[in-house]
Parts: sequence; C-alpha cells; structure tokens
Amino acid sequence: MATHHPAPQDNRGAHATEALAHGTQIQDHHPREAGTMDITEQERTFAGFMRLTIRVTITIIVILILLALINA
Repeated sequence: MATHHPAPQDNRGAHATEALAHGTQIQDHHPREAGTMDITEQERTFAGFMRLTIRVTITIIVILILLALINA
C-alpha cells in the first residue's frame, strides 16, 4: 500500500505579501493640486472618440432603417 506524503507548504507568497503591506510606502515627491494638470490631449482624444461613436451609431441606425424598408 502506497503512503501519501503531503506536499511541503510554500510560504514565500505570504511573506512577500506581508513585506509589501508593511515595508513599502508610496512616496509622493511631487504633490499635486486638483485642477492643475494639463488635460488638453485627453480632452481631444475623448472628443474624437465621441465623434466616432456618434457617427457609427448614426450609420448603424441608417442601415437598419434601409434594411427595414427593403424587406417591407
């Protein structure tokens, strides 16, 4: 009859998690104030995304209307 030996426990993950939880602190050398960051590039990207979304939505609606008229 074969005997089963349990696998050794690996505690490296627990030690790493504990070290991260207690040994590291976020050091912010550049304090930020709300509303001071330049976000023009993000605004331009979002405006482009919204423009594309609106055009695609309108195109899909027009295609659905044309399909409904053709099959009527």
